[in-house]
Amino acid sequence: MGKTLVIGSAIIDICLKIGPFPSPGQDIVASEEIYNAGGGAMNVGYVLQAYGVPFALFAPVGNGRYGQMAREALAREGFEIVLEVDDGDNGHCFGLLDESGERTYITLPGVECSFRRAWFDRIDSRDYTRVYVGGYAMEGESGQAILSWLEEHPELELWFAPGPRVTVIGPENMERMWKLHPILHLNDVEACAYTKAATPREAARVLHGLTGERVFVTRGEHGCFCCDGEGLTEVPAQQTEVVNTSGAGDAHIAGLITAFAQGMTVREAMCFANRIAASVVGRMETKYRRESDGSCPEISEDGEQSV
Repeated sequence: MGKTLVIGSAIIDICLKIGPFPSPGQDIVASEEIYNAGGGAMNVGYVLQAYGVPFALFAPVGNGRYGQMAREALAREGFEIVLEVDDGDNGHCFGLLDESGERTYITLPGVECSFRRAWFDRIDSRDYTRVYVGGYAMEGESGQAILSWLEEHPELELWFAPGPRVTVIGPENMERMWKLHPILHLNDVEACAYTKAATPREAARVLHGLTGERVFVTRGEHGCFCCDGEGLTEVPAQQTEVVNTSGAGDAHIAGLITAFAQGMTVREAMCFANRIAASVVGRMETKYRRESDGSCPEISEDGEQSV
């Protein structure tokens, strides 16, 4: 199965449930406040841990208020703290959650956006077969530090989820990333925004041309597809009541990593990941939990999910 190195963020999400999204200058009242320990790396870790996929969470934990909250959350979940830093605090973000379950984030970044090349000296690359990298850490000098280490280890299977930062990471860092041939994961809006393509399928083909590797594009209630340069493999979404879309993309890519680690086909892996993401959007917290009996989602021979 191999071990996965998860590079990214562990931050505190403060989610406010609201009604209709406010207009500029409007004064509204939130109906509920929810605290979650999240961030792309931590959300990926929840899924990998749930399905027994070996991993190490390489997310900096600082020494301030939010760093302490992240440290306590990691301890509760049984995550090993690999990267403690003593000269900064972790970031946090405010999420506005509207009636449809869609969220709008306002992030105050911290040490998770300030990776340094020296931190990677704590890692023995021989312990890993694959690596996940989130988008928030990939901007500026932080991204350059991560890329320098990745460029030294082309033998590792690389999964990259730039998320909404795909358009602001910067051309130099993105060009270096493309040369590493990452397996790319993003949603349809992000794909079109980066490529300026008219459709998600056209965007995926452009992105495949840049990476030479598989491109996975999620489309919310319309499912997801994979572009591998030869064609498109598409599967429908797992139907569910949407409560909170926070962490859905993180859960989806983690589901793909889990599925491929277990030897599933591309179609099976996408069905599995859709099921994982549906489970997350159907609850308020971003943490993924397996079924109550501990079982994995079942996949039929044609790749469709059993319900």
